[in-house]
Amino acid sequence: WSRLRRALQPDPTTSPAPAPTPSPPAATPTTTAAAGPSATMRQAVRFGDALWAGLSSFAHPQLQTMATDRHLDMRERAVAAHELAVWHLDRDEVDEADKWYGLLNDDQIEHAVVAAQIDQRLGRSAAARNRLVDWIQRRPDDPHLTLHLANLEAESPGSDQTRLELFNDVLRAGGAAPVVSSEPMPHPLHLHVDRTALVDRTNGPLVTVIMPAFNAQETIAAALGSLLAQTHRQLQIIVVDDASSDATVAIAETLAADDDRISVVALTRNSGAYAARNTALERAAGAFVTVHDADDWAHPERIERQVRHLEGAPAVPANATHWLRADPSMIFQAHGRHPYKIVGKSTASLMVRRELFGVVGPWDNALRGAADFEFLKRVETRFGAVHHLSRFLPLAVSLRTPGSLTGESATGIRSLWHVDGARRQYLEAFTAWNLDENFPATLPFDSRVAARPFPVPALLIGGKTDSSVDVVVTADFTSGSNSARPALHDVNGAVRDGRSVALWHQPDSLDALERRFDPAVVDALRDGRARLLSSGETVHCIELRQHGSGPAGGSLDGGPQVVVNAAV
Repeated sequence: WSRLRRALQPDPTTSPAPAPTPSPPAATPTTTAAAGPSATMRQAVRFGDALWAGLSSFAHPQLQTMATDRHLDMRERAVAAHELAVWHLDRDEVDEADKWYGLLNDDQIEHAVVAAQIDQRLGRSAAARNRLVDWIQRRPDDPHLTLHLANLEAESPGSDQTRLELFNDVLRAGGAAPVVSSEPMPHPLHLHVDRTALVDRTNGPLVTVIMPAFNAQETIAAALGSLLAQTHRQLQIIVVDDASSDATVAIAETLAADDDRISVVALTRNSGAYAARNTALERAAGAFVTVHDADDWAHPERIERQVRHLEGAPAVPANATHWLRADPSMIFQAHGRHPYKIVGKSTASLMVRRELFGVVGPWDNALRGAADFEFLKRVETRFGAVHHLSRFLPLAVSLRTPGSLTGESATGIRSLWHVDGARRQYLEAFTAWNLDENFPATLPFDSRVAARPFPVPALLIGGKTDSSVDVVVTADFTSGSNSARPALHDVNGAVRDGRSVALWHQPDSLDALERRFDPAVVDALRDGRARLLSSGETVHCIELRQHGSGPAGGSLDGGPQVVVNAAV
């Protein structure tokens, strides 16, 4: 660290933050940093959540008013400015984000990172470096800061080794062996560890590693290579090819011929990653079962650390590691809603005691995305907390490409934040199931042989993005809403008339974002009387029936598109 600090000293020729003159007027003096968040600050964060939920026409003016209000405390204005800057930055509206730059509070780490990102994207690299190095000197073991600095270094010629060393500083801080790259330019799938620095464990319990793969010919060899390099040698690696049209099977079979720990199952019909996992689960023989995607890299110590933890904690049902996402240029990907964070919990690394599948059931077979977290919460609800090991140590790297499932699609990560997003709808549905007093009686849950005890958005089970329905009913469908029950009365009448119905949820207030759906509405979704529309869908209907005042602010960004009186 001392060597890196000397190399990365702030540039004395630049000011710490060469901010342009911000558009908001001058602020009043701040209160002391020791004071806790005020009600106004908490309200600003709620408005920030509303921005991401699709209510920008409602929330954006409120945040602008708060950020420019001379009568508010400077810290309160800074929170509002931060919410605005983060939202605009994620939308690549850097000039808009820069308008709030001068109000960001450099004494708050999240604000400083956002300011550094604005600096970097507007060519003020020296100022970005100064901010990050200043915070690294205060918090030298913070992996997020170190990786943000590595991203900034990518702008400098010949910085590849420096960036790799910064990543290694994160690994060393967590007690893991450092990596080298097999290519001149670091790549998430070209990372290796000097084997002389590792001690293999040859006598541990058998671990089944399931790898679903689809058209993964460019990445599967490296992904499997990272498994074959694990220090825990007792592995059963089951590759399930999901009807690929490329050379994925041939590559996997070639590697299997050289190492009998690998077996390959080739499906003839594409069914999705979770169906592929369940196919492998039927063949699993390990005491523990885990998963590794065909475009991920695992640190050689990942599986051994997880196994040793479960061996030493027999009451713990499962564990998982932390990871990070990186693009092919080894640029580490921050969390859009919280851009300070780079290292996060990895549900994709979940390691489960195999016998627990007999109690809770397999993965949701029909899902095309987002079922990792549902399965984890199912395990937690039944058996207790899943432990995530080594909070600041990323033991896996996931390759982020434009086609990544968790990227920009209608079922990607942003659909977890939008009020009509498929992942958000799914999360709310299975959480209600987990909290139901009858939850234990519905286990084991296997969607291949039993009805799902909670509704799932059509987009997550392979539904078309363009469909038709007889009637679309709009309302705020949350408990406490004045429009939910009248809308449900309309639904029941349409169903009695033999008409198909879809619901379009339109929250009418900030409070509605924090309320659950009315139980009667949930029942209608669960028993099939109606289905819920998701962002990214286009639905054609004969009739649109509207209840309530509509979405807060009068419009909803990025919601489903409803075309009335038209046929597909």
